[in-house]
Amino acid sequence: MFELKIAFKYLIPRKKHLSSALISVLSILVLSLVVWLIVVFLSVTDGIENNWKKKLTTIHSAIRITPTDAYFSSYYYQVDALAHQSQYRHKTIREKILSLKTDPYDENYDQELPLHIKTKEQTKDLAKELYAILGRLENTHKISYQDFELSGAMLRLQMIRKNSKEQTTQSYLTQASYLSSFPDKNPFLSTLIVPLNADELTCLFSQSQINHALHIVTIESLKPKHDWEIPISLIPEEISFPVQALISNPSYVLLTENEETLPDFQKGTIKKTQEGIYFTDKKKSSYLIEKPIFLEQSRLLRVVKTEVLPKAKTLKDLYFTIEIPFKNQLLQGRVSGEGLEIAEGCWRKPSLSLSEENGIFLAKSFQDQGVKVADRGYLSYSSISMSAVQEQRLPIFVVGFYDPGPLFSGYKSLLVPPYITQTINASNASFHLNKTESNGVCIWFDNLADTDFIKKELEKQLEEKEIAAYWKVTPFTEYDFAKDMLQQFASDRYLFTLVGAIILMVACCNIISQLIILVDNKKKEIGILLAMGASKKSILFIFGFCGMIMGLMSSCIGIAAGIFTLKYLDLVISTLSFFQGQALLNPVFFGQIIPSEFSSKAIQFVFISTPILSLFAALAPAIKTCCLNVSGILRSE
Repeated sequence: MFELKIAFKYLIPRKKHLSSALISVLSILVLSLVVWLIVVFLSVTDGIENNWKKKLTTIHSAIRITPTDAYFSSYYYQVDALAHQSQYRHKTIREKILSLKTDPYDENYDQELPLHIKTKEQTKDLAKELYAILGRLENTHKISYQDFELSGAMLRLQMIRKNSKEQTTQSYLTQASYLSSFPDKNPFLSTLIVPLNADELTCLFSQSQINHALHIVTIESLKPKHDWEIPISLIPEEISFPVQALISNPSYVLLTENEETLPDFQKGTIKKTQEGIYFTDKKKSSYLIEKPIFLEQSRLLRVVKTEVLPKAKTLKDLYFTIEIPFKNQLLQGRVSGEGLEIAEGCWRKPSLSLSEENGIFLAKSFQDQGVKVADRGYLSYSSISMSAVQEQRLPIFVVGFYDPGPLFSGYKSLLVPPYITQTINASNASFHLNKTESNGVCIWFDNLADTDFIKKELEKQLEEKEIAAYWKVTPFTEYDFAKDMLQQFASDRYLFTLVGAIILMVACCNIISQLIILVDNKKKEIGILLAMGASKKSILFIFGFCGMIMGLMSSCIGIAAGIFTLKYLDLVISTLSFFQGQALLNPVFFGQIIPSEFSSKAIQFVFISTPILSLFAALAPAIKTCCLNVSGILRSE
């Protein structure tokens, strides 16, 4: 173990060898700086890639199953257009699942089948066979699935606003848009929906049915209006509360924690007794208060329970069980919604059932164009009638906004009720999409690493049921609209890793310089060790161990600095954005929140590559040491 003892002796700085100690410290600092940059950069890039994949698979699913050309040319699909029971039109996958009959054709009523459609070609119910396979996978692999349908229409929104002078203005927004059926069975949908602010919650509850709104939105807190009075039932008995009262009218009392005395007010306390509520001023004089007490507007009322009357139309028709924390005490009880406004709320279950109009979710980019929740309008599309092409309009109601991810087409996409896409596609509209892409089944699951396994399992079971020719299974890595970007992410990751390795190699050259100086300073000791019988392997081990320890120290320092930087990454980015004069990272591509989680891949790369490169960097001076002439060293010393 003498090699380790000598190696540690060389690593500890000495007063007589200040130059070598300084070079050693600088080498470690330079290497630590490089490690820090690599850790932060790889962690951020990995986080951005994972966030992008998560958004992509949340809205578009991890796997898609779409019909092939064989499906659309099969008897199973074509016969619907020839059968009166199918209203002489092709059915979507959803309609096929809900249909009671696999074969709607009635040879006694419907016209004779064309020669190109063979009756014996397909006897299986392709859609129900597929759903039976998905049902088994749902139990074994915890997947969620739902059919989707795409279409297109012209969106026209009416935006009625009030300006600063309380004058009503009206404007319109017209946008050609893609329509996608609302994925209500998507387990990750709530992560895409943009949270509602207080104004949007108020609009939602004022312009839609209360029962429907409460079905999808939970009211978390309320705020009082300027004239809201605290019911006496909320105040507990025999407990004093600090208040401020008007000097001219002691009956007007404000329950507040404000330490500064308001103009024309005086401080005091109130206490509820069986006789009523007494106000006590600084002179210990007590007055019986007959009027209710007011609460400062800035205080929020936490909602514990919400009760709805059978014919509720506005917030006044609701009753809330509320809690108000105040000076380590709790005011609680049941109050009506009159005089209160919604302050905070959250999505319980994003849904489109909110009003007589069709509820829709818009991409969040529409907010920048002035669109707000509860705006109304219509979807316009063309339909061929007996005489001519006519414009059809479907009334719509903006329920909320969602994040479509970084894809450009996503900012023109709307989430609509399924029957809208079905109606437009069945109307012989002028807007057409590829059949093999406009209808299919989305599959979601938690771990994206299981994508290939679930795909192979699906294909295997489709083969066993002999329906594989009719369905195409596509993982998210092969989506046409995302494949190029995913490949670019992979290429960038390998490129950045290679560049990081090259920079580490350059930084490790400092270790070579430090160890060469160490060899020059320790020639006498090395010569004595060799003369006493130390092997060349021992000398190689000593200097190689020194290089590896320096690499490990640099890795630890760099990783610690990286953790600290990632913890305050938002502050670093905001500072750089301030000096740049614009956003450093565009939120359209990188999201509103830059990922700051530590990457395990970055840890592995640093802890493996840095010590190994440091070891190889130490071999050059170690080999030089072994080639020294022992007798020449001793004579010179």
